[in-house]
Amino acid sequence: LKVKLVKGEKTKVLKRHTRDKDAYNLFLKGRYFWNRRNEGDLKKAIEFYDEAIKTDPNYSLPYLGIADHFIMMGLWNYLPPETARLRAKEALDKALEIDDQLGEAYTSLGYYQCLFDWDWPAAENNLKRGIALNPHNSMAHAWYGCYLFGMSRFEDALAELKMALEIEPLSPIINALAGFVISLTDPDGGKKQVDKAIEMEPNLALAHLWMGMIYMYPEVVDEKTVEHLQIAVDLGLTFALGWLGCAYGRLGKREEAFKILSQLDELSKERY
Repeated sequence: LKVKLVKGEKTKVLKRHTRDKDAYNLFLKGRYFWNRRNEGDLKKAIEFYDEAIKTDPNYSLPYLGIADHFIMMGLWNYLPPETARLRAKEALDKALEIDDQLGEAYTSLGYYQCLFDWDWPAAENNLKRGIALNPHNSMAHAWYGCYLFGMSRFEDALAELKMALEIEPLSPIINALAGFVISLTDPDGGKKQVDKAIEMEPNLALAHLWMGMIYMYPEVVDEKTVEHLQIAVDLGLTFALGWLGCAYGRLGKREEAFKILSQLDELSKERY
């Protein structure tokens, strides 16, 4: 297809982050495992990022992958948050040192500021900058959608997530996230969207978490909430336990709810 690109667009489309094919493939493998979003696969992802950096030390994207890895490890309680915060920031700084026009880095920096710094204006500025530098990055729109959701700007959040889906319609994590946001105004539509994610990736813990939450909040609670939340717990999503206890409470199952509470008490005493 012959297309005409203005100078700025041409630079973005043709930009190469590495000329080493092996480094590029290693980064893609890391991204694949990172997108599966469970502890085991997150740890696999960082092994590929490390190999990519050994292959090409000036390749910025694997450093960014390492930053995203530690952001998730801290968010999901797989590492002490302070350890994860420091490791993520170190990798982000390195990625930006190599390429200060890397849109993906500003996206991750914005998400980092949202989760660890609670600096909402800086987070939004960097998330928007990431989109401006690379408007075709689906995760940039998805993470900006998460930020907008957190700010209770639900219509704007859904618009960003729909844009992310247009860019990457076969992403399980984006389908699941979009489904959860859709469910706030359209529960049936939200379930259908999250179902798509589960069909694509049956072991995506977050999809089961969000599906369980959707089933938990109608006036008459659906027993399927326990089914999905238990799957999320079994897949290693520790904080899904709290939601599972909440589901038992909503269903009037006090004994099961208090068992979960005791389990959470024990977990809180463990070292990482």
